[in-house]
Amino acid sequence: MKNIYALDTNAYALLFQSPKSEAGIKLEEVLSDNNIVTFYIPEIVSMEIHSVLGKYRRGGIIERREQCSRKIMESEKVIACSNTCYVEPRPRIKQKVYRALLKLLSDIEKKQGSIQAERLPLGSSEIGTGRDILAKYAHRFSFGSHDALVAGTVVIANGKGLGVTLVTSDKGLKAVCKEEAIPYFDPNKVE
Repeated sequence: MKNIYALDTNAYALLFQSPKSEAGIKLEEVLSDNNIVTFYIPEIVSMEIHSVLGKYRRGGIIERREQCSRKIMESEKVIACSNTCYVEPRPRIKQKVYRALLKLLSDIEKKQGSIQAERLPLGSSEIGTGRDILAKYAHRFSFGSHDALVAGTVVIANGKGLGVTLVTSDKGLKAVCKEEAIPYFDPNKVE
């Protein structure tokens, strides 16, 4: 029987990279069956990918210069850095590209095409489980509310017998998966 995978936001983004990274190629190979890439995405991941696309459509702040806030060592003394940092603006993606990406996301979730995803719901059980996981591990791992909702969604899906393996490269989320016995796969891991 083929494994069932649910992707976190960064794993989902690997499918859209151009050119494909080694991790993206590896992920597509794992998810492919008869030239169709199939997987699950937690509802919060579906929402987050739209948030990320919106951020890139809006573009970044204008270029800016700011005083460096780091402390540096000069001889044996710790002093404030006197350099000025330059922050480049994030370019806006073109409207045509943005619309094409929105159409692609819609097609993926409608299972129209060679990449097909099914959303895992985000209901009160998933939120409650995510909250419990967050309260249990936030003090030990770099683990926030978004990751907690992803983990909570997978725990509930597996409790219903779905048998999902979470795809993530996030160090904190993988640590929580180990603690909670949530199966996971890291496409960035070198074997």
